[in-house]
Amino acid sequence: MEYLVLILAVIIGYLFGSLSFAVIIGKLFYKKDVREVGSKSAGATNVLRTLGKKAAAMVTVGDMLKGILAYVIIYPLGNIYSVGELAATLAGASAVFGHIFPLFFNFKGGKGVLSSLALSFMIDWRAALITLAVAILIMALTKYVSLGSMLGCVFNSIIICFFAPYDYLKIITVIFLTLVVIIKHKENIKRLVKGEERKLGEKS
Repeated sequence: MEYLVLILAVIIGYLFGSLSFAVIIGKLFYKKDVREVGSKSAGATNVLRTLGKKAAAMVTVGDMLKGILAYVIIYPLGNIYSVGELAATLAGASAVFGHIFPLFFNFKGGKGVLSSLALSFMIDWRAALITLAVAILIMALTKYVSLGSMLGCVFNSIIICFFAPYDYLKIITVIFLTLVVIIKHKENIKRLVKGEERKLGEKS
């Protein structure tokens, strides 16, 4: 039965993650598909640049909530079979995967930053809070959202080892999320190297 719960966790997490709020809000309120404008990424940063602050705020809340809800819903179910933390973590990670490859939107989604942050808060809020502060500081100093996101994830992978040195589930999950986020930012990395990356506040 434990295996069925874990499979259910993956499915539910993925379906939650597949709710691409950037696409939904863009089409519903602005009659635009954010995957066809700006950086063509279904994420909050592209929404901010192409649709504005109000839309970006709604997307930010939605993208974080879906990862948190997947975790919270699955945890008590998993606890019945003594796999609560594992099942909830799988659900959260699957939500990140769903955000990047959404079933309902032709598998074209965002880069998983906010969904990863949401899961990080559920895994260890202390590490996630410090990571968020570091990421915001980097963004404020450099004006590069992509750089702040990536370095923030790397920092999270390091600091989680101090907060949970023997909790391998947490460590492996955070490192996995970091790798996913960096891989999804490969085009941003190329632009950063060339000095062509857009800074915060610049319109697409």
